[in-house]
Formats: sequence, structure tokens, C-alpha cells
Amino acid sequence: MRKAHATVYGRIGRWYRDAENNAVALPWLSKARDLVPDTQFLLEDVLGCLNVLDRPQKGLDLIGKAPATLRQAVPIRSWEAWFLSETQQPEEAMAVYAELFRQAHRNPDDLLTYTALMEKADRLKEAIALCDQYCTVKDNVDVRI
Repeated sequence: MRKAHATVYGRIGRWYRDAENNAVALPWLSKARDLVPDTQFLLEDVLGCLNVLDRPQKGLDLIGKAPATLRQAVPIRSWEAWFLSETQQPEEAMAVYAELFRQAHRNPDDLLTYTALMEKADRLKEAIALCDQYCTVKDNVDVRI
């Protein structure tokens, strides 16, 4: 029964999110996630709303309370790095991004954020080397920076 209810709440929340009404979407998606807390896509939906609503600390808190398997998922680690950068924790953000890119992470938005953080930390040569490595991988991913 919990999954059925979560499906209904999730659909309503995604409808509001798709209509760009994240303030209304968030409680619906949070309710769905409370019913099935081990569901990655619901956690991603809630984190997306928190980002649009400019609530990065809430996002970090939610990630910290998530089941360990979800906390290690690449999309969740990506959100963690982003929220760390948004809460003025650049060193921690760079550590998460470094781990992701060591695992051949392919996300141009994360690459842009990571290299910007590196540049601000006077690590420009390292940022250029990362971009060189990223751009040489032949994986048919459109590099859009």
C-alpha cells in the first residue's frame, strides 16, 4: 500500500515540478519519499526542488539521512557536491567532484562547477588538465560548456 500511495504523491509532485511550481511540488514529493525512502528517483526529485528553492543546506541534510546505498549513487553524490559548493564548502565539494571524475563521471555541468571551484582555489593548471582528459574520452557525450 505504501508504494501505491507514494506513486500517487510522486505523480502529483512531479506534475507541480514540471509546471515549475517547486514550492508546491516539494511537500508532495517529500511525502512520497517518506513512504519509500530507498527510492533514488524520489530523492533526486526532492533534491531538485530544494535546489530550485535555494535550500542547499536542507539538501545536504537530506542526503546525510538517506540510506547508505543512495548516498553513494552517482547522481546523489553529484547533488552533494553541488550543495557543498552552494553552502560555501569548496574544499569538500572539490573532494566529492574529484572522486566522481576519478570514476569517469560524465556530466558537463559538474565539470563546469568543479573547474570553476578549482580556478578559485588557484588550481587552474589542474582544472585545464581535467578538461583535457574529459574532452579526450570518446563516448559520444556532447561537451557543452
